[in-house]
Amino acid sequence: MWKEKLKLEDGEELRPEGRADKGTMGQTEVERYSVVRDGQVVGSVQYTEHMSIKAPFKQSMHLVQRRGGEVVVDERWNA
Repeated sequence: MWKEKLKLEDGEELRPEGRADKGTMGQTEVERYSVVRDGQVVGSVQYTEHMSIKAPFKQSMHLVQRRGGEVVVDERWNA
């Protein structure tokens, strides 16, 4: 699961901020989260899942985690 790739520090948790579909057929799903510790936002996460609309219908994922303006995780992979 993609959440296992995150680098969360002790006491940090994810708070959902929104979800959107993009593309002519909604083939790209984007989920946004805030990283929260003690009620304060300390970072952000964006997870993107894209499904090709042409055969062979490949699926790709992209995960970006930021903390204090710095990129902590930037990873891409295919299903």
